[in-house]
Amino acid sequence: MQNVSPARNQINPEKLSLGIIIPAYQVRTEILEELIRRIRQSCRNYQMKIIIIDDGSDPPLLDQLQLPENILLYRHDKNLGKGMALQTGFRELLKSHSPDVIITIDSDLQH
Repeated sequence: MQNVSPARNQINPEKLSLGIIIPAYQVRTEILEELIRRIRQSCRNYQMKIIIIDDGSDPPLLDQLQLPENILLYRHDKNLGKGMALQTGFRELLKSHSPDVIITIDSDLQH
């Protein structure tokens, strides 16, 4: 059997770019802010773009959060479900970036 995966020494993790998509609905802002803080701390050596999709929260997350520049927030006017929130996240992320790795994280930390 032949190993067709790239050798580990050919991958330079410091040059990897990350795209992180976070679907959010009715999440407490303290939880989301802590999640963002931990992501930024854990991934500080990587280039990254974080996309948050507010899936119709009331009140809107935009009214409650102060976001750094590398974090973008998109909003659905009504709750369309996690699947649509992820689709929006992928679409918006890939419009302007081509990350090496895309990670999805639920805002309530379930997945």
